[in-house]
Amino acid sequence: YRSSRMTDSDSTTTQIDLSPSGDGKVMKEILTAGSGDTFPVKGNDVTVHYTGTLTDGTKFDSSKDRNDPFVFPLGQGRVIKGWDICVASMLKGEICKVTLAPEFAYGANGSPPKIPPNATLVFEIELISWVKEKDVSPQKDGSVLKEEIASGEGYHTPSYETVCEYDVSIVGPSENALVTQNGIKSVIGDDVLPIGIAIALKSMKKGEKSIFTLQPSMVANETAGELQSYFADLPKEVLTVTITLHDFLKEKEGYEMDSFEEKEAAIGRRKAAGNDYFKKQLYAKAIQKYEKAISLCEYDEESLSAEEKKALSAVKLACYLNTSMCQVKQKAYSSAVAAADKAIEIDPNSIKALFRRGTAKMEMQEFMDAKNDFKKVLEIDPANGATKKALLKLNKLVVIQDKKEKNLYKNMFGGLSSPASDPVAPAGASDVEMKEAATSD
Repeated sequence: YRSSRMTDSDSTTTQIDLSPSGDGKVMKEILTAGSGDTFPVKGNDVTVHYTGTLTDGTKFDSSKDRNDPFVFPLGQGRVIKGWDICVASMLKGEICKVTLAPEFAYGANGSPPKIPPNATLVFEIELISWVKEKDVSPQKDGSVLKEEIASGEGYHTPSYETVCEYDVSIVGPSENALVTQNGIKSVIGDDVLPIGIAIALKSMKKGEKSIFTLQPSMVANETAGELQSYFADLPKEVLTVTITLHDFLKEKEGYEMDSFEEKEAAIGRRKAAGNDYFKKQLYAKAIQKYEKAISLCEYDEESLSAEEKKALSAVKLACYLNTSMCQVKQKAYSSAVAAADKAIEIDPNSIKALFRRGTAKMEMQEFMDAKNDFKKVLEIDPANGATKKALLKLNKLVVIQDKKEKNLYKNMFGGLSSPASDPVAPAGASDVEMKEAATSD
């Protein structure tokens, strides 16, 4: 329909049929021509003024009367169908009158009490402006801005473990070309990408082309490891990145799998990948794989045999244990405790879970809880050498902590003018050498 746009002199008398089928159900008349030669596209936040009337002239709503312009994302189904179609055809500053058949307005039900069923509606719409760039950064801090050039298809977007096939060009602040590469394949979460590239891909639909502006913080690696070679030498500057996402393939979610065997194989692949990342000391990536494996273990238990339930329980236990160990390695002790707790729910006598929880608790200086975990390990396995050594170290830390507290109270209440000589700072449990085997389960 855009190619049939009339000139300014005759636009006030010309009706333009915008309806998808050309059947006159979305009819537009330009009252005031807009400026420029660009139109808002799907996903842009558009700002409009409007007045809505029934065909007999009865006004049912007006943003102008309220002096409150209306903002909505174009093409996202947030407004009636006729609005998405009409506003996408408008230039900045344009004012038009659009007549909408019921199926492009409020349909058979209407919108009581103001709009009756099967009502044809007439709107006068003024397109004030639109925002080309959308903030797609996780913190909404403007670090990844997106301008959609060509809309994609469908509603799905890439996510963790999605294989993306795309073209990319990257230029620096001086318009200097840094990367021009077609046909890249990246697996989100497995291949190491700049943070901003991963965020950009996860915001796109199949067939979409968009331009992204990345702040320097978004040029850093998404995760530890070696960057895909295309992105290896990017400067930490504001970059302009153009991506065309040709296609992507998502891994099946658990509910999409047809059999227990298919799900069991998918769980096994995630666990094995997690173990590989652990061996490479890529603990964050390992945790992602273990957590994905655990999520796939969710299953309708009534449909499982006793043997299948046992198999799922065993792999969940291993993944929780491995997650706990990765968290300890990353010094994320609260998370390590949480993962160990989950393992202990499955097996209350798991020596590894109790030891790892005790280790994390000791690092958190929750000495009594740590001691209880270590003592329970020794009740189960009295010869466990790593736990005996950990308990000895723990006892030393408790003595040091007690001495520190006594000195503190002495200074507070003893009337001393200076601290005790040679005060002893509490040693962290990180000084304790744990000899637990550093292998995944």
